[in-house]
Amino acid sequence: MEDKKQNQEEQNLEEKISETAEDENIVSEDIVDEEAVEEKADEDFNEELEDLKSTLMRLQADFNNYRNRMTKEKADIIRYASQSLIEKLLPVLDNFNRAIESCKEDESIREGFSLIEKDLIKILEDEGLEEIKADGKEFDPNFHNAVVMEESDQPSGTVIETLQRGYKLGDKVLRAPMVKVSK
Repeated sequence: MEDKKQNQEEQNLEEKISETAEDENIVSEDIVDEEAVEEKADEDFNEELEDLKSTLMRLQADFNNYRNRMTKEKADIIRYASQSLIEKLLPVLDNFNRAIESCKEDESIREGFSLIEKDLIKILEDEGLEEIKADGKEFDPNFHNAVVMEESDQPSGTVIETLQRGYKLGDKVLRAPMVKVSK
């Protein structure tokens, strides 16, 4: 009986050991599962963090582009604010030029018109207006408006005469000069 008891106790002990081992396996599996979950959470967090960093960088670049575009537009508005008024004054300037050319007999009137024209040109130049010089230069359709072509001793494609002055404001052509070009 004692052998049976002893065998029974050994069996009970073995069962307890195996249950303890199973419990330890379950606990270690739980620990491994928790570590895997934490690693996955860390990976997800890092991915989201990288996505947010990328989005932030794109937004910063977009904002910088927007700011640069607005700065350029503001500078253009300031630069060309007087464009409309200057365009309206160009015919007046042309009329002064015609008046000066037609007043050949009365020098005092001619001189008066000439002084007014110079003052007007000075004011317009202060606002950024420039005359486009054409005489003797090669014809450029971006800056010249050819209205007459005629035979000349000048090379072909050279501007012989300016029929109406042309002007630009900054780098923008307001009115191309009307020119006579050699054939």
